[in-house]
Amino acid sequence: MSAACHLDPIPNETICDVLDGCCMDDIVSFALTSSRFYSLVKTIRSVWLNASDKIMLPLPTGHTIRTIPTDLIFSLALRAISIAKALGEDVAVSKRFSHKDLGDLAGARVPLPGGRWIIYEHRDGFGTHETNGIQGIDQVLIAEDSGTQVTAETLGNGIVRCMRSEKYYYHPVLFPETISITDVHFPLDAKDRPSLVAASSWFIRGPHHVCDLYNSWILDISGDQREVLCLVDTVRRHGLQMTPDEYNRQGRRLYSFSKAKFHPQVAKIVVTVMLYAEEGDEERTEIWLVDLPYFVAHPNRPEKIAESSMIAWTPVKFSITHRYLVPYELPMEPPLEVIGGIPESYVYITEVRIPPPRMIYGSDLIVALCLSPENEFLPVSLVYLEEGWMPTVPKDWTLATKPISRDVIAIAFTTPVGRALKQIHLKIPGFGTLWKRFELGKFDPVYGQVHLTVIGRSLTGFEDPYFVVQY
Repeated sequence: MSAACHLDPIPNETICDVLDGCCMDDIVSFALTSSRFYSLVKTIRSVWLNASDKIMLPLPTGHTIRTIPTDLIFSLALRAISIAKALGEDVAVSKRFSHKDLGDLAGARVPLPGGRWIIYEHRDGFGTHETNGIQGIDQVLIAEDSGTQVTAETLGNGIVRCMRSEKYYYHPVLFPETISITDVHFPLDAKDRPSLVAASSWFIRGPHHVCDLYNSWILDISGDQREVLCLVDTVRRHGLQMTPDEYNRQGRRLYSFSKAKFHPQVAKIVVTVMLYAEEGDEERTEIWLVDLPYFVAHPNRPEKIAESSMIAWTPVKFSITHRYLVPYELPMEPPLEVIGGIPESYVYITEVRIPPPRMIYGSDLIVALCLSPENEFLPVSLVYLEEGWMPTVPKDWTLATKPISRDVIAIAFTTPVGRALKQIHLKIPGFGTLWKRFELGKFDPVYGQVHLTVIGRSLTGFEDPYFVVQY
C-alpha cells in the first residue's frame, strides 16, 4: 500500500511508461494495489498493447486486442493467468468438454480463436458449434451443399471472415475452385448467437489451393507444378500471379511451392519450397521470405464489391529477401548447441524439424527460424525431442505427444512467448465411457484447449465425435 501511495501523485502517462513491456501478471498485480491503478488498467488500452506477453490474451472470437472493449481486457488477463496455472499443474484436469457427431462430415472444421466456437462444413451445410457445455449448441448459418475446405480470419469487432471452397477434382485447371466468402458476427454475450453480416456474402472463381487469408486478400498456390504464388483481392477481383525472378523454368521442374502463409507481425510471406537441381537429384526444402506488396499490407477497403466473379490476373516477378536451406539431416558430430529459447530482439518466423543422421538412432532437432536485429535470417536450435515422443505435423505450437497412461497425454510445445520448450501432462476425460482411442487434432496454450477426434465409433454411439476439452 505504501508503494501505491508513493506513486499516487504520478501522472497516468508516466505510469503507463513504467508499465510498458511488463507481463500481464505484473500488470494485474500492480492494478490490485489501489483503486486508481485498477481504474487505469481497466480504461487505458495502451497498457495491454505494450504488454510483453499480450499474445497470451484469450481474446473472444472475432476480436483483436484493438477492438475488444477495453474494460474487458483485465478479466481476460485474469483468465490467461488462470489457464497458465492450470497447465502448470503436474497433471492438468479439465474444467469441461463438449462433443459433436461428425460421422457424415463432408467438408472441414475450423476451431476459431476465442475458444468458444467451431465453424464446420457438415451434411446440413455451413454452421457453428459452441463448445461451452457438455453437448454444445449447433446453428446452421447457410443450408446448402458442403464445400471441401474452410479457412477463417479474424477481422475485429466480433467479425470472422469465412472462406469456403468447392473444388472440381476431375480437371482443376479447366474448372478452378469456386470460393464463397461470408462474414460472420460472433457476439460477446453468452446468450446471443452468431449471425451473418448483412450483404457480406460473395463468391469468386479462380484460386486452386488457398493457403491463408489477410483482410480481403487470399494467398494461393497454383500452376500445374505448383510453381505460381498468387495474391487475390477478393473484393476488387484483382490477382497477382507471382514467380521468383531468379528462376527460369525452361520446361524443367526447378521448384514447387509446398506451403505459404502471411506472417502475423512483419510484412512478409513465408513460403516452403521444394527445390530440384537436376533430374534424379533428391529434392531439397527451403524456407523463403518474400516482401508483401505495400498495397496488400496497408489495404484501402473499396466501397463496393466488383460485379464480376472472375479474377483479372497480372503476372509479376518477386525477389526472395531471405532464404534458409533445411538440412537433410543433423551432422554426425558435434551436436548443435541448444539455446532453448529465442532472444527477445529476434522476430520468430517459423519452425523446422531436422532428423538425425541416417542409419543412426537419435533425436529430431527443432529449429526456429528468426530475423535478427541486423535483418539476418538465422536458425535458433530449440530442443532435441527425447525418446518416446511422437512428432506432430508442424502446426501452431505442438511439437510432439507421448501417451503417459490410458487417459493422460503429454504434449511438448514451444511457448508463444519466447518459443521456449515446455512439456505438460493433460488428463483426458471420458475414457471407458465415451472413447477408447483418440487422435490429437490441435492444442492451444492461449485458450487452454485440446481438440480431439475419437477413432472409430464412440461408446455413446456417436460416429467419429469431435471433442473440445477446456483446462
